Formats: sequence, C-alpha cells, structure tokens
Amino acid sequence: MKSKAFTLVEILIVVAVISILTAVIIPSYYWSERRLALERSALQVAQDIRGAKEMAMSVRELSTGNVPPGYGVYFEKSPTNLLYIYADTNPSPGDEEYSTTDQTVSEIKLEKKVSIKTIYCDSAEVNSVSVNFKPPDPSIKIVGDGIEGNLAVIILCLDSDNNKTKTIKINKIGLVTIE
Repeated sequence: MKSKAFTLVEILIVVAVISILTAVIIPSYYWSERRLALERSALQVAQDIRGAKEMAMSVRELSTGNVPPGYGVYFEKSPTNLLYIYADTNPSPGDEEYSTTDQTVSEIKLEKKVSIKTIYCDSAEVNSVSVNFKPPDPSIKIVGDGIEGNLAVIILCLDSDNNKTKTIKINKIGLVTIE
C-alpha cells in the first residue's frame, strides 16, 4: 500500500528553496524601491519646473489678485531637501531671482531616501540656484549664489548610495532634461 504523505526530506527541500528565493527577492525589491524613488523625484522636479514656466506664460494671478512679473523655482542644497516655486514679488518685483521676501506658491519636498547632491550654475558648484521665468515668452534668468548663468544642473542622489544619481538640467531657453 502506497502512502500519499510528504516525507521530512521533501518538506525540508521545499522550505530551503523558499528561503533561498526570499533571500534573493527581498533585497532586490528594496533596491528597486529606492531606484524608483530617485526616478520619481527627478520626474517630479522636472514637472514642477515646467509648472512654474507655465504659470509665468499664462500670467497666473496670485490669491491676492495681483499678477507677479514672473514665477520661478528655487533649489537649495540643505538637509531639508526642499525646493520652492515662487512668485517674484519681493520689494523690488521683477528682479528675476529668488529672495526670502518673494511669495512662495508651493513648497516641494523630495521623497524619502532622496536628496540634492550637487547644484551647478554653468560649471561652478553653488549652494543654491534660482530659475526665474518672466512672461510673455518667457525669458529665463538662472542665478546661482548671486552669479547669472546659462545652465542650471541639479543632481539628485540616493541617501544610501551617492553614486546612484539623476541629473536635471535647465538651460537658458527653458528646456528641462533628465539624465
């Protein structure tokens, strides 16, 4: 008479195979999750830059009913990993660069595990960069640490691995690319 039960050896083999597969899949899942967070952050930043450009081109009104002379995006290398979309409304409106007295339209936080690694204005490394869009074309002004340039480069990285990066470039004509 044949038995229809599992033997102890068969059960141990199945448990070993499941354990090996789990050991391989779980680290791969976490790495993929981090990589996707970096990709999502880069796409979100590019979308926010294009949104600020669109606000300038459409001459969007503020909640106060005023129309600012321009809109922009401000990046700062800091532990907070924030970027700001702002309306150029400081005491001398239309100076075409970010100042703390400009009206913040929105504050965007990068995803967890992602940070700003480096910011460049042209080829010089800077701590902050402001990309301002002034209607109607819009004309674009890029200022990094007070120096005007033709190209802003923001490099995002994973907190756990600074070698895994996404580069966002904004040029003087407003083209936004992700590499």
